[in-house]
Amino acid sequence: MRQYRMEHTLHDLEYERVLSLFFPFALSEEGKKHLRGLPFSRDAERISEIQRMIGEIRKISTQRSEKPDRFVSLAEVDRHLDVGAFSLRGEHLYMIKEYLNAAKAFSGFLRYTDPSVQEDEQYLVSEVIMSYTDVLERYRRDLDTAIESPGIVKMSHPAIAPLVRKFESKKRERGAYATGFLRDHESSAQSMTPSYRDNRVVLPIRNDHKGEVDGLLHSSSQSGQTLYVEPYTLVSYNNAVVQASEEIEREKARILRELSDAYLSLAHEFASLRQEIGYADAMYARAMAMDSYRLVFPLVSDTLDLKILGARHPLLGSDAIPISLEMTAPVNSLLLSGPNAGGKTVSIKTIGLLTLMHQYLAVVPAEEGTTLPLFSGVFTDIGDEQSIEKSLSTFSAHMQNIAGVLHGLDQHALIILDELGSGTDPEEGSAIGKSILEYCISRGGFTLVTSHHTALKQFAYTHRALINASMEFDETTHTPTFRIISGLPGDSHAIDTARRMELPAEVISKAETYLGEQNLKASEIIKRLEEKEREEERRLKEMEEKEKAIREKMRSLDLNELALRQKEVLLRQEQIGSLSAFIAQKRSELENLVAELRTGEITREKTRKMKSFLDTLDEKKDESTRQVQKMKQSLQTPEQTLSVGMDILVGEHKRPGTIVRFEKSQKVQVSVNGMRFTVDESEISPVGTNQQKKKPEKKKASLSYQVDTHAAMTLDVRGKTLAEAIETVDTQIERALLSGVLSFSIIHGLGTGVLMKGITDHLSSLPFVRHFEFARPEDGGHGKTYVELGS
Repeated sequence: MRQYRMEHTLHDLEYERVLSLFFPFALSEEGKKHLRGLPFSRDAERISEIQRMIGEIRKISTQRSEKPDRFVSLAEVDRHLDVGAFSLRGEHLYMIKEYLNAAKAFSGFLRYTDPSVQEDEQYLVSEVIMSYTDVLERYRRDLDTAIESPGIVKMSHPAIAPLVRKFESKKRERGAYATGFLRDHESSAQSMTPSYRDNRVVLPIRNDHKGEVDGLLHSSSQSGQTLYVEPYTLVSYNNAVVQASEEIEREKARILRELSDAYLSLAHEFASLRQEIGYADAMYARAMAMDSYRLVFPLVSDTLDLKILGARHPLLGSDAIPISLEMTAPVNSLLLSGPNAGGKTVSIKTIGLLTLMHQYLAVVPAEEGTTLPLFSGVFTDIGDEQSIEKSLSTFSAHMQNIAGVLHGLDQHALIILDELGSGTDPEEGSAIGKSILEYCISRGGFTLVTSHHTALKQFAYTHRALINASMEFDETTHTPTFRIISGLPGDSHAIDTARRMELPAEVISKAETYLGEQNLKASEIIKRLEEKEREEERRLKEMEEKEKAIREKMRSLDLNELALRQKEVLLRQEQIGSLSAFIAQKRSELENLVAELRTGEITREKTRKMKSFLDTLDEKKDESTRQVQKMKQSLQTPEQTLSVGMDILVGEHKRPGTIVRFEKSQKVQVSVNGMRFTVDESEISPVGTNQQKKKPEKKKASLSYQVDTHAAMTLDVRGKTLAEAIETVDTQIERALLSGVLSFSIIHGLGTGVLMKGITDHLSSLPFVRHFEFARPEDGGHGKTYVELGS
C-alpha cells in the first residue's frame, strides 16, 4: 500500500501556485526560500504570534513613506565558493556590500517606533525576528570605503590615494621629459606629440635622423618615414610609471584579499543574518500581500467548528465568487452536490486552500470573522476536470489514493474527496462511496465530499454528523450561481446543461424520456425545495429590513421624547437661574432696608421676621433645584448610557460639548469649543444619543489632564517662567469656559517685559479670547491685563 504524502495535497490544491503569489512582495531570495519551507503548524499560539508580527509590519509600512530596498542575490557568490574557490572577486564583494546595505535599511525599517505609544508598550518586531550585528556593520563600512560598482577598489581608498598621487606625479615627470626632448630635438622629430606603444611613451623620430637619437626602437609607421623610439633616459621614466601602476594593483589585490578573507571569517554571522532576513522577509511579503489580495487573520476554533465568510479562491482573481459556509457540532461532514461546472470542486478546493494558508501562512483570502479549526493534516483526492492529468485519473488510481488517505487519517484530519464513487458502475460506485464516507465520519475526521450519486444524498439525510449541501442553480437563466445552500441536496441539471449547450431538441426530449418519471419527479422536488429556500431567504431579508425600519422609527421617537424632556429640564434650570437672581436682588434691597431702619427704632421681632422672609426664599430655591435634579436622574436610562462621541452639557453652566474618551475613577475627557479637558462624570449630562461607539477600554497612557472647573477672577503669574505662565493661563481659560466666567484679569507685572509680551502674544492667538487690554493705571497699568472671553 502506498503511504499518503502531504505533497499530493499540495499538488491537488495547487498550493505552490498560491504561494508564488507572495513572491513578488518578498525583498530577497532568502524570503522566498523561507516561504517555501514554512511548516504546517498546529500551534495556535505560534500562529497568533506570527499574525501579530505580520500585523506590526503592516502597521509600520502604513506609517513609513519609504519602503525597504530589495536585496541582491548572493547565489553567484555561493556558487563561486561551492566550486572550491578560496577567495572572492571584486564583483562578489560589491554584491555583498549591496546586500548588507539592504540588510541595514531593512533592520532600520523594522525598528520603527510609534511616537504615540508609550516606550514600555512598543512592540519592536525587529528584536523578535532580526538582528543586524555591530560586526556586520563594521564589515559593511569597510566594504563601502573600499569597493564601488561594478566591484573595483576605489581610488579614494586611504591606502590607494597616496599611491595614485605618486603614479600621477611619475606620469607628469615622464610627460615633461618627453615634451622637452622633442622641443630640444625639433629638427629630428616627426611630430611634437609623444605616442604610446604597449603603455609606454615613445617619441616619433624622422627616419632620416635616426642616428641623432639613442634609444630603443619600438616600431615604425606604415610608410617607414617615422620611427617610434624610446630614448634610454625615457626608459627609466616609463619604468617608474609602470612600477607605480603595479604598486597600485598590488595594493588593490591586497585589499580585495583581506575583504575576501574577512567575509569567509564571518561565514557564521552571514549565515545567521541570511536566515533571519529570510524569516523577516517572509513576514514582510505576507504583510504587503494582505491589501492586494484582501487577506485577513482567521480566528482559531477550539473544536472542529468551521465558519467561512466570503472566502475567495486566490488563483481566480477578480473572477472568484465568494463562498460562505458554517458547520458546527455534531456535524463534521458535508456532501456537496449540484450541476457540473457549478463550482463544487472549486468550493471544496477553496476550503482546503484556506486551511493550508491558515496553517502555513497565517493569512487567508476571506472576510473578518472567518474561523477555522487546526487540522492535523489535509488529505485530498481531487480529479480536476480542467486538469491535464485527468486522463490518468482512473477509478483504480482514485481507489489507490483514497486507500492512502483512509490509512493516514485521524480524528483531527481534513479529508476532501471530489466526485466520490465516480469512474465506475454507478451502483457499485455509490456503494463504495457510501462505505468510504461512513468510514471517514466514524474516524472523526472533518470530511468534504462532492458527488452526483443519489444514494449518497439519501445517506446524508440519515446521518446526524453529515449534512447535504448544494450549488445553487438559477432556473430562469439555467446557469449556476456558484452559491452554497446548506441543508439541500443538489440536482445535477444534466438535461439543463445539455439544453444550454444547444444539443438538438430531439436528443433532449429522448433523454428526458429515458430518465424516467420517478427521476424527473425527484428532480422537480429538489427544484421546488430550492425555490422555497430562495423564497424564504427573500422573506427573511424583507423581515430584517422591516425590523430595522421599526427600530429606527422607535429610536427617532425616543430621541424626540428625550429632547422634549431635556428642553423641559433646561427651562426649569433657566427658571432657577432667574429665581437665584431675584433672591440676590431682594436680599440686597432688604439689607439696604435694614441699614435704613438702623437709624430708627428696630425691635427684635422685626429682625426675626425679616430673617424668616429670607429663609423662605432660600427654601423655595432649594426645592426648585431638587425638582430639576430629580428630572435629570429620570433621564438616565440604560438607553442613555454615556458613550464616546455623545453630545453633552458640561459643568454648572451647561456648556455644550462632546465626549472624547473615558478615563479612570469616573473621569471623562470632553471637548468644549475645540478644547479638551477632564471632568467628573457627574458634571456632564447627555443632550442627545449618538451611540457611535462602545465605551473603549481604558489605556495606561493618556494625553488628557484633570481640570478644576472653578475659575479665578484674578490670576497671578508673577515669579513663573513664560512657559509656566502660558500653561496657567490656558488652564484658567478652560476653567472659565466651563464655569461660565467670561472675564478675568492676569497680573504679570512689568519686570523685563518677557511675561507681559509673551502672554499678550499668546492671548492674541486664541480663538476664545474676544478682547484683552492693559488695566487702568490705578489698577496696575501695564503690569495687569483684562481678558474677555467669547466666540
